[in-house]
Amino acid sequence: MPFERVGNNIYATNKYYDAAKPSLLLNSHHDTVKPNKGYTLDPFAPIEKDGKLFGLGSNDAGGCLVSLIATFLHFYNESQYKI
Repeated sequence: MPFERVGNNIYATNKYYDAAKPSLLLNSHHDTVKPNKGYTLDPFAPIEKDGKLFGLGSNDAGGCLVSLIATFLHFYNESQYKI
């Protein structure tokens, strides 16, 4: 699948992309922040405690990003959308 990198952004378009038509941007991020002194558990060790996952990035945009990628792939080969 072709893509374009512009700075720190990655762009991919539908197989039948037409710049003359309206577009829908699916947007998320996939980074994390550096740990700080406020962590009470090791931020580099994924720990499950009381049914919850703790660790650096465990409560970030990973789920959103996966959902957006699945949506993009689902519609990638569509030539028309009915609204």
